Amino acid sequence: MGCLDSEFKNNYSNESGYKGLHSDIEKSHGDSKYNKEHEKIIKVKDEIIKNILTLKSKQEDIFLFLDKVLFDNTIMMDSIIKNIEMINKYIKIFTNVNRVFNYMLKIINSYFFHKLVAKSTKY
Repeated sequence: MGCLDSEFKNNYSNESGYKGLHSDIEKSHGDSKYNKEHEKIIKVKDEIIKNILTLKSKQEDIFLFLDKVLFDNTIMMDSIIKNIEMINKYIKIFTNVNRVFNYMLKIINSYFFHKLVAKSTKY
């Protein structure tokens, strides 16, 4: 320790030496302040990266969910279209059956009307 004390006294024995000591202390404080700020910046950067990765993951989850919903809607729309086509088919069949039924009713009514007219003209 004696050796260091003498070196200190030799380096900072006059007024300019104290100024040098003062500037060294200021430089050391500046470096320390810079290092602390640098560490804060690195922490903030790491937090930003973590948040970006979290957001990216959530974005991917949302896109997967939307893809599933759109796929399900496509399948449902296809089923709805097939059901509407089937309903139209049965409506056409019903319409044709109804026409046939009405035609048969006309024939039957006509037959019974002619029979009734024929009977009434007999008497």
